[in-house]
Amino acid sequence: GGAGAASAQSAPNASPEDLPGGVDFSSFKQMVDGKTVYFELLDGSLWGREFYRPGTNQTVFIHETTGECLNGTWDLVGDRYCYYYRNEPSCWLTFYEGDQIIVESRDGSRQRVRKIVSNEPLSCDEGLISRRQNSAGALLARWTDAAP
Repeated sequence: GGAGAASAQSAPNASPEDLPGGVDFSSFKQMVDGKTVYFELLDGSLWGREFYRPGTNQTVFIHETTGECLNGTWDLVGDRYCYYYRNEPSCWLTFYEGDQIIVESRDGSRQRVRKIVSNEPLSCDEGLISRRQNSAGALLARWTDAAP
């Protein structure tokens, strides 16, 4: 979709809601469904990986620095994508900045999408893994073993 691609210049203090290039629900779902999204901080360090279970609103998030693995769900609430991993939802504006996808939390902190990959499902199987054993290889092997 080329919606809003023409007007890149904006008021210096514009909030993301005022900017063109927000990622609409159907585009977002198509982009992430069945895939794993890598999020990084603006300094380039990896923050975490999020797997979107195909055909559902279920997600698995692995925090890169702590190794914590969480199962949750996501939805679009107003203009924000909200993730429910604990009691409080974590809601993010999601928009394009140039060719990058930026997510911004309610407190204004930002991350960007490093890459979106196929064929890398994540799973939290608390009985089998320690918190730190979160390499994609181990998870992928366990996922395929569990498949019927």
